[in-house]
Amino acid sequence: PPPRAPAGLFVAFAAQPGQPAYDGAAAQGPFASALLAELARPPQPIEALMRGLRLRVIRLTAGQQVPWSQSSLLRPASLSLAAPPPGAPAE
Repeated sequence: PPPRAPAGLFVAFAAQPGQPAYDGAAAQGPFASALLAELARPPQPIEALMRGLRLRVIRLTAGQQVPWSQSSLLRPASLSLAAPPPGAPAE
């Protein structure tokens, strides 16, 4: 049998299954560029971050690349490179 993924896992892929991820003409490819842009925003649920990232990549590639994700998260999770507001509880 194939290996089992643990509960609490989130995996993001640069493109949908069976499709290529484009490098783009910039220093980073469309996926990396969109990820950095989304991570620069205030903390947001990972699902919302992924939707924003997906829209950015679709726009950057004229619909040629659609990021994909799979999840077995058990609790809400947020991601950001931005500093939390002063006094915000640590997770």
